Amino acid sequence: MIPPLKYDDFQKGMKIISQGITITETHIVQFAELTEDYNPIHMDDEFSKKTIFGIRISHGLLTAF
Repeated sequence: MIPPLKYDDFQKGMKIISQGITITETHIVQFAELTEDYNPIHMDDEFSKKTIFGIRISHGLLTAF
């Protein structure tokens, strides 16, 4: 098992492969509560159907890592 990396262990250009995660409704709601970002593109199915995405999308920072 690889020990956890600390901030100073990272170097420019490093690539890390994670096991991934499936974003659920709970993730979206909890992130919205944490950030107070209740933009309808994240929270409202009917609103999101009318956008260029056609569906709700997650908050960008939620999936940044």
